[in-house]
Amino acid sequence: MRTTSKTTPHKSLILQILIVTISCIACASSPQQVEVYQPEQATSKGSNTAWTEAARLDDVIDPAQFDDAAARAAIFYATNEQRQKHNLPLLTRSAALEASSQLHAERMKKHNFFDHIDQTGDSRFKRPDDRARQVGVTNPHVAENIAIENLLSTPSGQSVFRVEGEVGVYSKTAGGPPIRLLTYAEFGRRVVNGWMNSPGHRQNILHKDALELGGGAAFYYQDNFPSMYAVQNFQFFEPVTTSE
Repeated sequence: MRTTSKTTPHKSLILQILIVTISCIACASSPQQVEVYQPEQATSKGSNTAWTEAARLDDVIDPAQFDDAAARAAIFYATNEQRQKHNLPLLTRSAALEASSQLHAERMKKHNFFDHIDQTGDSRFKRPDDRARQVGVTNPHVAENIAIENLLSTPSGQSVFRVEGEVGVYSKTAGGPPIRLLTYAEFGRRVVNGWMNSPGHRQNILHKDALELGGGAAFYYQDNFPSMYAVQNFQFFEPVTTSE
């Protein structure tokens, strides 16, 4: 979800958060038979109980100490939560796919673009499969979802007041207390729920041939709003194999 702001002509700056839908893309390549990679830091399967196993997911996101690993975990668990609700097999968490997702999130942030196609013109990172190869995946069958998510813990469409002199700080009323940011768990569920409300994203999340998943997240300020580039890479058809 892309988040935009709208300024009203009042003396106190009121900003309206608007949510728009982002399209998705799936890319595939021919399979290669090599040794199966077992990521050391990957959770083999996700479940609802996995949320309680990582206490940091309940922490409020702190821009000064952003934990991208917690954000990636939240995307993974929220996705499997949806698959569990729809009686689908849970996905395996892949460290390699996390690396390719994080790579794209960071490049979108650094180079200021939002697309499945890398806008820098560097062919090594052009498409999801290309980025997967850059982190060592030898048999990429990658489907990708991307989003820009606003991190204020307020409902979509609610007007907020910018706190003067503060970066990325807002209140519900003029002079009111600051609005807290989402927790990592809330962020994961919000971004995945947004994808579930978009047919192409939903198809990737609930696809019967999806086997493995890795998420990526990069914090930044979009028009002063605390925001996140979010990416998820799915491996379809066969387990991820790597050159390592």
